[in-house]
Amino acid sequence: MAVAKPTGDWASVISRFRQQEDETFAGFALEAISFWERGVALAGEGRSIETLGAVHRHFRQIPYVSDRTNYHVADRWATPLEFITDGGDCEEYATAEFLALVGGGWPQEHVYVVNGILPGDVVHAIVIVSIEEGGRHA
Repeated sequence: MAVAKPTGDWASVISRFRQQEDETFAGFALEAISFWERGVALAGEGRSIETLGAVHRHFRQIPYVSDRTNYHVADRWATPLEFITDGGDCEEYATAEFLALVGGGWPQEHVYVVNGILPGDVVHAIVIVSIEEGGRHA
């Protein structure tokens, strides 16, 4: 994966998502699957800032729901289909965007999920994407 030091959470969510894919997302509502497929299709529209914005806006339609509310635990990394179905927090947005971009043809080595700690000891995850601008990656 395009992460310098993948965490156990990252490896687990990717493994669970790949299994869900292999099972053609059995058990998930058609609306959730269609929403996911639209995100991947948006990501496949080209490698530009506009495409990144469209993918980000697409997934921002999903409601923010804390892991405590969803799963009654401090932290759980949900797969994109679980996220689309139940809402989620920052790592779900980041994971969904990462997997949609890679699924849409973006080079995996240019798409990163980054975890960090914000002021006030707030843990946060985001997607960072390297794109070509003027012949070099920015």
